[in-house]
Amino acid sequence: MSDHSLRMLLDASDRFASLSTPEQKWDMAQTVARDFGAVAVNIGAGSRRTGDLLWMRSNMSRTWLSDYVDQAFMTLDPFVAGAVRNTDPVLLNAGRLRRSEAASNKAFEMDHQLSEAGYPLCYGVPFTGTIRGAGGMVVFGFDREAARSFTEERASQMRLVAAVIAANVGPPEDVTAPGVVDIPTGRLTRREREVLALLADGHGNDGIADRLGVSEATVQKHLRSARQRLNVLSREQAVVRAVSMGLI
Repeated sequence: MSDHSLRMLLDASDRFASLSTPEQKWDMAQTVARDFGAVAVNIGAGSRRTGDLLWMRSNMSRTWLSDYVDQAFMTLDPFVAGAVRNTDPVLLNAGRLRRSEAASNKAFEMDHQLSEAGYPLCYGVPFTGTIRGAGGMVVFGFDREAARSFTEERASQMRLVAAVIAANVGPPEDVTAPGVVDIPTGRLTRREREVLALLADGHGNDGIADRLGVSEATVQKHLRSARQRLNVLSREQAVVRAVSMGLI
């Protein structure tokens, strides 16, 4: 590592030490990632017992994160797998996977959608999770220009940057905080559970939209997604199944 990069890293550590709130530290993590050439940073942890993604914070695009959740890409995400297994760092060159070589159509879609979202190269560094029985990973996303010049020296730098970020950014205390990804719990996202709970209380689409501060179209989108996740045909069946599963 060059003297300049080392000074940047030491400066980042000092700046983190001066911060007190989780939000300040998350903002600093994004700044540090950008200083070292990444266009995005994610941090999260998965259960070593089940392999499920437990929490994640990210500043990737909203469109990509929405696709990630809606299409349940976390179930085949190599970075989640790397986190729970505490493997070596994971390097992914997205957009190159051929459909004939993909383990599934979903794996192919995830690979190419990640590239199309502006992250053709992602580099993940595992860490010991702060939650018992969990493993974590810090993942950096790079644009096409940075991907072309990604070297082992840069990878070495990012491993140190990841260690600094992992030491300062933990599981979010507030699930509505900036960057916190709404991970499905029991196959439903937090918003889908809220919509179904209000539906169970007798509210219509307009009433749900008013209470949640969203449009009726958004309510309908969440209901449609909840039906698909729960494998039912109607909103009434979705409520019954969600109640029986203890989700609402």
